[in-house]
Amino acid sequence: MRNITYSNKLQDRDHVIDFTKGFLVIAMVVYHTLNYFLPTFDRLFAYVSFVTWAFIFYSGFMCGTIYFKRFIINREAVYKRLSVRALKLILLYIIINLLIYVFIKSNEECVHFNSRTVYDNFVLIFFSGGNQFTDFNVLLPIAYTLLICAPLIGLHKFKYPVYFILISVFVLLSFINVTTHNINCVLTGILGVFTGLIFNELHPKLYITSIRYMGFLFLMLFLFLVIPYEPRTYLLGFIIYIILVIYNLHSLGMLTASFKVVTYSIDKLGQYSLFLYLAQIAILQVFRKLFWFSSSSITIDHVLIFVFVNVFLLVLCYLADYLRKNITFIDKAYLFVFS
Repeated sequence: MRNITYSNKLQDRDHVIDFTKGFLVIAMVVYHTLNYFLPTFDRLFAYVSFVTWAFIFYSGFMCGTIYFKRFIINREAVYKRLSVRALKLILLYIIINLLIYVFIKSNEECVHFNSRTVYDNFVLIFFSGGNQFTDFNVLLPIAYTLLICAPLIGLHKFKYPVYFILISVFVLLSFINVTTHNINCVLTGILGVFTGLIFNELHPKLYITSIRYMGFLFLMLFLFLVIPYEPRTYLLGFIIYIILVIYNLHSLGMLTASFKVVTYSIDKLGQYSLFLYLAQIAILQVFRKLFWFSSSSITIDHVLIFVFVNVFLLVLCYLADYLRKNITFIDKAYLFVFS
């Protein structure tokens, strides 16, 4: 049965958002390829290590832009929508990790899992965060960000003072040793919300030619002068880097809006970003078990794996498109899990 509704949804998608998320998916493939097949630190890690936090920031940003417009029209519907999405992500996180421990017996850190492990480390797993006991840890901070987004959007009249407070918090965190990974990530998502709220107001001014050039210049300064000196040492610098990357991707997305034939594949990756986040880890895990190798520097093997995984993800996108367009049940199942 051909799904007419799905075809209509495609026409309503935002190219700039899909383009930005698509680039983040590609950066995520680079990050995980290095993480799985390069045991020693490589300078490229410093350039792509932002990507997990960028997804969290961008989730908040979309709440502050897209959902803010809906919030003004129907506050109750936005509360319900964001809460349902958050609960789905938490449930997905729990189910995936249960499946990992049932079929693989241990996680990425070789930690064996049982009910006692959860009981003894409940706060660490669900609040403090980290990857010692569970995998796919980006899902929880995104879920928590979505849960509190609607009340945060309600503070839109105070967005500038709240933004100043958040920046002050990141300055403080840059100079103290705080190991609450999830809390720092959620703060990044909250910053994304208020960045989005400010973006709504300043949008016309942010993309004049002179500001575009300044944004690009500052990104280049980070890439050539700041990143080589480990920006994650200071959390605020790391956050500024994320904002610069997102801004420049948005700017590039706007400039390429009339060249969708060229950017179609990137847009498609962005359209299925959550699904592909899970898929890329699965395929890289399979690759590591079948063709494991160790290298002290980047080799042609890393490049080939990166290319193969991206091609594989694109094939998944087109297959998902075809099935969702032609089989209504699959489209509904996909939306139930990932939307």
